[in-house]
Amino acid sequence: MEILPLSSLDALLSWNGPGNLKNFLKGLPPLHPRSPPTSLLDQCSGKKFKTLVCHDMCNGYKDDKYCFRTSNSHAYKFCHWNAIDTFVYFSHHFVTIPPCGWVSAGHIHGVKVLGTLITEWDEGETIWDTILNDPAICELALNNLVEIAQTYRFEGWLLNIENKINPEKIKDLLYFASELTQRMRIKNSDSEVIWYDSVTIKGELKWQNELNENNIAFFNSCNSIFLNYTWNEDHLKRSVQVAQSRLTDVYVGVDMYGRNFYKGGGFNTNKAFEVIRKYNLSAALFAQGWTYEVLGAQNFFSNENIMWNSLEPFMQYHGPSSLPLTTSFCQGFGHNMFRNGKVLNDGKWFNLMKQQIQPIWEEVFRSSSNRTSITTNEAYNGGSCLSVWVDELTKIKLLVCQISITNITEFTFAYQCRGTIKYVAFTFSHKVTSECGDDEREVIMVAEKTEEKGEGAQVDDLASTILSPNSKDEKNSWSIRTFLLPVISGCLCDFKLVAQGPGVVFFGEVSIRHFFP
Repeated sequence: MEILPLSSLDALLSWNGPGNLKNFLKGLPPLHPRSPPTSLLDQCSGKKFKTLVCHDMCNGYKDDKYCFRTSNSHAYKFCHWNAIDTFVYFSHHFVTIPPCGWVSAGHIHGVKVLGTLITEWDEGETIWDTILNDPAICELALNNLVEIAQTYRFEGWLLNIENKINPEKIKDLLYFASELTQRMRIKNSDSEVIWYDSVTIKGELKWQNELNENNIAFFNSCNSIFLNYTWNEDHLKRSVQVAQSRLTDVYVGVDMYGRNFYKGGGFNTNKAFEVIRKYNLSAALFAQGWTYEVLGAQNFFSNENIMWNSLEPFMQYHGPSSLPLTTSFCQGFGHNMFRNGKVLNDGKWFNLMKQQIQPIWEEVFRSSSNRTSITTNEAYNGGSCLSVWVDELTKIKLLVCQISITNITEFTFAYQCRGTIKYVAFTFSHKVTSECGDDEREVIMVAEKTEEKGEGAQVDDLASTILSPNSKDEKNSWSIRTFLLPVISGCLCDFKLVAQGPGVVFFGEVSIRHFFP
């Protein structure tokens, strides 16, 4: 089974459901709740903005179009969900429907997923003449776009009209944009419809690169606007003045390919983000797959993390906010498929439906001095696990979160040690809010500890709560440790792996759930 776009107006108007995909689509995960935004570095502390990724790769629908696995383990995958708010699946087909894997991966991270409605040049003019000249066709197109989003379980649309519009029909186009926005919101309170900065209120195809009198009517008809890429700082200043209280609804376009773009894109993309955040504006990163498509699959993991690490000062991060929570950090590919530490199916595979909650890779690399990676040679569940080389005592922040502890909570960890590992623990910061402010303490779950007094003892001494395992088990060469945390006030707000070597710790899985004896 595969997800495909609709390439014509006739295909949209005659759409009558997903066929044999109907029951499968019902099983896609809903949009998960997530923690409030937090800045890991000082540059963006206290600011409010959003980040969008617009995925454009070879016109879309490659290995990702399949609902089940393919054998191409090197296919493109995206893992920096914690840093973004909205993901747009883009192609040059008329109606771009996001494949299931992207919807699943986005939703488990609390990220909205949007499709794209695009028209271009003379053919685009003809399509909109047909829609806007016939109220019945307009109504059918609107209804089917809403139903497609509902059926395929995504949150909305990018409206990308890159052709002239008959000036006499601008009022009808505004109606179309407004109706789509309102009808999506009636069906889904998390919906988002974004207008792309191309057509003006006069019907001209004339990119503005800013929010102004030529496009504000479309901005007001939709939830937000995606500005074109060829802006300068003066464009941003004027956009701020026009947007007023809606700054976060203005996504400033960022082209990774650097086509007539500020500072040239590529590994200079962070320079564009720096000036965008200077004005508290949101950002839309277009073609983030440049690190794969241009620089190649062989060094993708390294290049991807170099790029996203450079953006860290200008990002805010989210994480889980509810239980149960289970992740092996699988990215949706592997050389084998593992279950409980044992090979279930051998052979290379790719399936974004199998991607699990990802760590904050920017923080992982920084706190481990770039000595953490993904390995496919070992895994507990899925296709991979985290591999961390440690020498001296190392604390690696994996997730930010905001999880209230209202019941006894069970924590289960699967890990392996290679070398001389003296200490392994898993910690949560525990924040208690009172009239006097926030008081942050630490809960430490000690999984491994040698008899000798190593640096790990210093961590224990600083903790407000130290837990020993309630149970220990060994399963297919993996150590399984389970801890029970009593009911405490406040919430858990981040999650770290702490280890002391020298050696390697393979972190296979964490599972957190309410415990009911």
